Amino acid sequence: MIRIQRGDLFHSSAEALVNTVNTQGLMGKGLAYEFKKRFPENHKRYEEACKNGEVQIGKVLVVETGQLQPQFIINFPTKKHWRHKSKLEYIREGLEDLVRVVKERGIHSIAIPPLGCGQGGLRWEEVKSLIEQAFAGLPDVEVELYEPSTPALEPIYAGMLRLVEIYSEMSPALTEQELKALAEVWLMMVGNLLPESNPPESGKPTKRRKGLTPNKLKEHLVRAPLLDKQFFGRIPVYGLKSADLRDEVQRVLESHPEWNARVEQTLKLLEGCDSLAALEALQHALEIYRNPVQRRYFPPLWKHVHEQLKSR
Repeated sequence: MIRIQRGDLFHSSAEALVNTVNTQGLMGKGLAYEFKKRFPENHKRYEEACKNGEVQIGKVLVVETGQLQPQFIINFPTKKHWRHKSKLEYIREGLEDLVRVVKERGIHSIAIPPLGCGQGGLRWEEVKSLIEQAFAGLPDVEVELYEPSTPALEPIYAGMLRLVEIYSEMSPALTEQELKALAEVWLMMVGNLLPESNPPESGKPTKRRKGLTPNKLKEHLVRAPLLDKQFFGRIPVYGLKSADLRDEVQRVLESHPEWNARVEQTLKLLEGCDSLAALEALQHALEIYRNPVQRRYFPPLWKHVHEQLKSR
């Protein structure tokens, strides 16, 4: 039986706790680091096993704690190098060995974290499905499956999600190019609200938050996961993850009035934008408006071009 859990895995009373590890012998972040602090003997055994080449993808490392709870720590490799991302095939292979261990050891209850999610970069829904499939043949084993913890939603992401919600009502399917163009428009609209890498007093040109690009904004929303990614044929399309997320977006924006005002301003600009071409036109118009030299020529030039070409 599988039960979805939230909160701290270390509060579980399961016989076995699963720890996510790499094959390099390092426990420097996240859940693995917590295991290192709480169970130093497990960490010592893990390091030795890595040096001996025993820790491999698709092969879990079982350590007996000598305690009543937990009785076992099962180290589950979700990635090779600690810098690398995880892969779904790593999870699939590891689950086969995990199920084998549960059967052989006669384990009746086990607590499993979101394998390969978070730092590993995998999508929770896909990982969850693999775990459910793996334990489908063990109905008598109590599986506590812990969901990824959701970090506080920052107003910049809440605002972007609100734009996605409204734009999706105007466009039948939000494509990757449209999502990127929408992100570019949003970043231009909120540039002065973002922390600056070069503050005004530095005397250097101000820049928006270091490293925040339309692509990175998009990728964050997908990996969080705050956006749902599906396929229309071979074309990826996007939408809000859940109805609950809409409520959270609204709550965050209401508590940040300056960001909410910028969202409303952006939504007015988006009126009538129902395609990639419309978004790109808006993007170009904003780029011109943001340029103090070009901006003064924009209204008269636009009017002139319109008058000259309308009779064609």
